[in-house]
Amino acid sequence: MKKGVITICVIIGLLEVMLVIAYFSVFNGAISTDHQDWNTFLQIFNGFVMAILTAVNIYIFYQLTVAIEDKNQKRAVKEKIFEAQSVITQMRVKQYEEVSTAIYNVIAVIIRRKADNGEQESLLKKLAEIDGSLLFKNYHLTDAPILQELSKQIMTGFETLALNNNNKDNMESLLNSMTAYLRLMETYIVSQMIIDKDVEAYIKDDDNNVDCTISCVRQVLEKTLEELKKQELETQK
Repeated sequence: MKKGVITICVIIGLLEVMLVIAYFSVFNGAISTDHQDWNTFLQIFNGFVMAILTAVNIYIFYQLTVAIEDKNQKRAVKEKIFEAQSVITQMRVKQYEEVSTAIYNVIAVIIRRKADNGEQESLLKKLAEIDGSLLFKNYHLTDAPILQELSKQIMTGFETLALNNNNKDNMESLLNSMTAYLRLMETYIVSQMIIDKDVEAYIKDDDNNVDCTISCVRQVLEKTLEELKKQELETQK
């Protein structure tokens, strides 16, 4: 809008200069000393200016109206997205709570070194439900769910632990896989809630005044991006 106003002002200036030149060259041929001529010129000049200013006001009013409507539309879209995001977040948190409870039940069983296939099957069922949903997906539908690899590791861990009769190393590996699963869920949920350029900029500039979990999530994401960039560079070599 600023460029449009500047352009109109320049056009007005040029037209005013052309009007002065035309008036003196056509009607007088020289600068007049007659008051009546000057009154006539001022009337023409003022009328011309008022017409141009009216056009400028109409243009500015139109641009402001369009800008306001555009902002209102964007605000309405953002509100709808926010509502959808809130519902999705609640669904993710519910799944996280269910999986968290199931994992800690399994951990308690493992620590007691007692077999409980019911707890294991309950956990694996929940992991399968998450892998089959869209709540923990990447941005492309064809990509594998981000938790799927850890789900496989947990499933393999149960099988290995059963075959090796609760071997300590296998037990530790399984516990690490389940802990990593919960951590990735936490990171994903929080990161999806703060996906916004303004929010990211604020967190980065004022890291000490935000929740430490959000700060940790941002650090995890930054490290992940750095690792991905390194892998891309190595692949290009």
